[in-house]
Amino acid sequence: MIEGQARRSGVFLLELMISILFFCIAAAVGLQLFVKSHCISEDAGNMNMAVHKAAAAAEVFRSGTDMEKEDNTFLVSFAADWENCKTKDAEYTLWIALGEAKQRMVGHFAVKQKDGEKDKIIYEVELKRVISQREAAEDEAAEDE
Repeated sequence: MIEGQARRSGVFLLELMISILFFCIAAAVGLQLFVKSHCISEDAGNMNMAVHKAAAAAEVFRSGTDMEKEDNTFLVSFAADWENCKTKDAEYTLWIALGEAKQRMVGHFAVKQKDGEKDKIIYEVELKRVISQREAAEDEAAEDE
């Protein structure tokens, strides 16, 4: 009788170990899913903010506001929480490059994230704006002065 009881407890112990193993595997898979979903959510939030910042700068360009500088390139730096900061502390940067081609202003807007030594482009857009004859005449008059 004791021998039969020992066999039954051995089988029960084996079943318990298999149940614990199955639970551990299920927990590991579930944990990986939660980590992956968190990473995807964080990337989506960063992409959303990058689009917002680039679109805001593009709207200023599109409205015709004077955005000229010596080399026609601008750099706006953002910290990890998307607040403006100094370039050395930046996690994200908005690069704005302006140019002119055949009666058109061309603006290239790119948001980059620091990724070690290199910058990873999160979002970029290029806009073209036709320069009206009045604006061209005003620009020529300003250059003559």
